[in-house]
Amino acid sequence: MAQEQKKKKQPMDKKKKTILIACAAVLAAVVVLTVVWTIVADTGVTVRGTTGIQSEHFAVDNAMLAYLMYENMYEKVAANPQLYEERNFDITKPLDKQIFEGSKTWFDYFLEIELSYVKEYLVYAEAAYSNEHGLSDLDYLRVDRKIAELEKAASDAGKPIKEYLAARYGRGINLEDVRRAEEFRILTENEHLSMQESFSYDETQVEKFANNYYQLLLRTDCIFLGVDADTGSLTDEAQIASLREAAHETANGLIDCRNADEFLRNIKTYLDGNFDSVTAAEKYAKVIHKDYSYVPDNRISAWLFSGIRVDGDKTVIKFNDDRYTAIYVVKAAERDESVSRVVRDVYFDDVLHASREETRKAAEDALASFRSTSAGEEAFAALAGKLGEDRKLALKEGLRPDLRKADGTVWADWAWQDGRKAGDVEIVEDEDGVHLLYFVGDGRLSWQVDAEKYMRARDYDALYEKYAKEVMITYSYRRCTKVPARVL
Repeated sequence: MAQEQKKKKQPMDKKKKTILIACAAVLAAVVVLTVVWTIVADTGVTVRGTTGIQSEHFAVDNAMLAYLMYENMYEKVAANPQLYEERNFDITKPLDKQIFEGSKTWFDYFLEIELSYVKEYLVYAEAAYSNEHGLSDLDYLRVDRKIAELEKAASDAGKPIKEYLAARYGRGINLEDVRRAEEFRILTENEHLSMQESFSYDETQVEKFANNYYQLLLRTDCIFLGVDADTGSLTDEAQIASLREAAHETANGLIDCRNADEFLRNIKTYLDGNFDSVTAAEKYAKVIHKDYSYVPDNRISAWLFSGIRVDGDKTVIKFNDDRYTAIYVVKAAERDESVSRVVRDVYFDDVLHASREETRKAAEDALASFRSTSAGEEAFAALAGKLGEDRKLALKEGLRPDLRKADGTVWADWAWQDGRKAGDVEIVEDEDGVHLLYFVGDGRLSWQVDAEKYMRARDYDALYEKYAKEVMITYSYRRCTKVPARVL
């Protein structure tokens, strides 16, 4: 009997042993596959080998797409952190684990935005190809600077560059991917600017446009606020009508004023009494509109730009069934007859110098050279053409025309400083380099500048559409979703 049990036990032990060996083999295979996958993922071979969007002569593989998408995300969040915070977005957490809206994640959101941009980039890239435009030496140096910035950032963080890039752009992204994406981006950016600057207009053309589209050139200073009847969840018609009548009465109460200051006080009282302090402050900050321009098919614009408005006019406009907008005219609509200003600029780019000190020294040497010769505009223009390190600006001998006070550039700010007079020369700096500036004097009337901007925008749109119709873009959203997640 014992012998018989022993015989039965041996096959069972052998079977268990076989199962254990098989399990161990499977586990080992899983481990090996995991290791292999990690190695392959780290190399970025599959990311670079996957292309979801391309045109005839250009392809944006997923390594390039990852860089472009995440860089765009960082820029957008940095520019408006409060907006993203209000939507509960946390940039330090995985994008695909955070819901943007419905079933869409923040990964989906940023990917879709970037793909819309990439489609435009491909149009510009194909236009550059057709026009035989390429990158300049300075463009390549700008890419080198981006690479150097990333290397320094990794060093400052105490991380190997591979690990730093994986955390910032996803597993497998390397510096060569960054280089390819930056070169592509700069090429498209250059072509975009080239297309915008390819149009020129004489005074007759500008005058004709201004006469035909006079309303577009008007600007007004005004104050307005919409009062809403919150009827969205109601079904009772009597209640809805009552809320709408109350909103209308509130709006009429706001314009019960003798001047702009009283109107603003009425608005503040209303907002403070109906919203929390943060919301009230945000809404109040948005009610004053300086240089408000015409908006087609808009009831507010239709009233403001009717041609019979005068300072102090006020009214309530029924914007829709649930919104009544109270408006006050501070300054009636008119063309901007102010005069723009003109400077010449010898620009020295940090990219071409070892440090900001070296960049500034180059500008100081140029200033000394200029002052040692005939210090006139003609001599300065020649200097700008010879020494300017912005190729396009140098070709125009440094000319920066049509500067407005509100342009927001260091050269416009300098041109509009009190006491500025023709022949003034000075060195000013911005985040990218150093400018040696020469004040030429007055330029065109501001409304002429506005008219040309409208004309340029119209003609640019037509040119872009022409190129876009000729570009065949191959696109697979499914392949694009393979963009790697950041290694957080």
